[in-house]
Amino acid sequence: MILRYGTNTEINHAFSVSLHVAAIAAFIWSFILLLFHPEGLLIGQFKCSEKLVSKMYQDIKRFAPVVTLLCIIIAFTDALDDDLVRNGFGRLTFILLCLVLAVFAFGWMAVTRSGKALYQGESFYLMLNPRFWMTLLFMLQIGMIIMAAIGYYFAAIYQYLLVFQSISWIIFCALTFFISFRSLLIIQRRIAFERAVEKREEILAQRITTGKSEADLLDDNYIDVKTISKQSATVLKISIWALLITGLGFIWIDVLPALSFLEKITIWRTSVETDGEVIMRPITLQTLLVALIVLSLAMIAAHNLPGTLELLVLRHLSLNPGTGYAITTLLKYSIVIIGIMVTLQKLGMEWSNIQWLVAALSVGLGFGLQEVFANFVSGLILLFERPIRIGDMITLNNTSGTVSKIHIRATTLIDSDRKEIVVPNKIFITQQLTNWTLSDQITRLIIPVRIARGSDSNKVSALLLEIAKNNPMVLRDPEPAALFLEFGSNALNFELRVFVGQISDRVKLTHQLHLEINRRFAEEGIDLVSP
Repeated sequence: MILRYGTNTEINHAFSVSLHVAAIAAFIWSFILLLFHPEGLLIGQFKCSEKLVSKMYQDIKRFAPVVTLLCIIIAFTDALDDDLVRNGFGRLTFILLCLVLAVFAFGWMAVTRSGKALYQGESFYLMLNPRFWMTLLFMLQIGMIIMAAIGYYFAAIYQYLLVFQSISWIIFCALTFFISFRSLLIIQRRIAFERAVEKREEILAQRITTGKSEADLLDDNYIDVKTISKQSATVLKISIWALLITGLGFIWIDVLPALSFLEKITIWRTSVETDGEVIMRPITLQTLLVALIVLSLAMIAAHNLPGTLELLVLRHLSLNPGTGYAITTLLKYSIVIIGIMVTLQKLGMEWSNIQWLVAALSVGLGFGLQEVFANFVSGLILLFERPIRIGDMITLNNTSGTVSKIHIRATTLIDSDRKEIVVPNKIFITQQLTNWTLSDQITRLIIPVRIARGSDSNKVSALLLEIAKNNPMVLRDPEPAALFLEFGSNALNFELRVFVGQISDRVKLTHQLHLEINRRFAEEGIDLVSP
């Protein structure tokens, strides 16, 4: 401030601007070094890849001094009123800055052998992939070099500042999201731990006389809570996206009118019939970009809006789970269809141009696609009527499995061998199926027992009931029953009928009952007869 306003000279003003830029660069340099430090936030809290974070830390230490120096020189030359210095030395420095950042980005693009080895064993979502962002950064530097070289130096600097502000805002929003996500996860784990402790105390109070150890009374899995609640995550994502879009809008608001030149670039022309007259409508670069933006927003909305609707509206209404799931699923497909229709309309594909395609689809639907259409309608019925739900255990045509996915055309089951079975939706509507868990998971388990003739039937019935009542997985209500059903040709046929609370316990309970029956009958001298 003293240099800038103490003496009103051009050189002092340039020095003050340079020092201002140097202070900002030093702050950003220090912040990024702390962020990517081997013991910093990314590794310690966010569990990022140590290999990638370490490389970024080393690259920042190597490139940051050069970038800072070049930025100071550019700020100094730009603050001077000498056009020769700005357009000559300043432009050359700016191009050199872009080249340095291009070299930095190139090292992360997995083009060289060392770059490919960097990503070996790593997997990312597109928005978190360093290769994707570094490729964009590299392309940006090439574009800035071209703009500065052909005479648009000041426009390049201005856009560079906007891009820098946008990147800073994106990083700020990303850090805000991950820190908030981490905080919600910690809160969720604390709540889960407290509830588990309360449950443990209740179990200890109820079973203090059973003689079981504490390890038998509490499942340790309650501590390992990996995800936060869906509602909290949805609200957080909506808030961060709103914050990000609002900030980017304020950053780029002054540049949007300058994009009107895109309207003058014609990509192709399409014929449009208006009042009986066919005219040629140009599809410009601006129209193409708007169409792509509409399609992208439709895809994003289809992915996020159904969950948001369920969070903010549907859970407050008196709807059964089937209706709510059906509404959100149909909303997703509706958004996609509307987005595609608007995109096609923007690109000049009017009804008159695509009606032949609709006619062809209609003919195909009548001949070769009737099964697809039947599965589509059956999928809608499944969504609204809900005879099956995610997580239900069903049996269909001697095939049993757990419902894992319900789509508009087919449903996926996972059987006991962990195989995924894709079943067309039409089969669920037209054939008989057994849903073991539609309204209640309690099922009856029948254990047939054949004993030798001459055995004491009353003793056998008492033993079977004692075995059933001593097993903790057997429900007390409905009560177990031991029935003497018939006299066989060489044996007396009994059945032990018990009820189990979970479908997943049927096989385990059968195994335990078989072992106990065999042991107790051997001790009592009762002979079992093979069928």
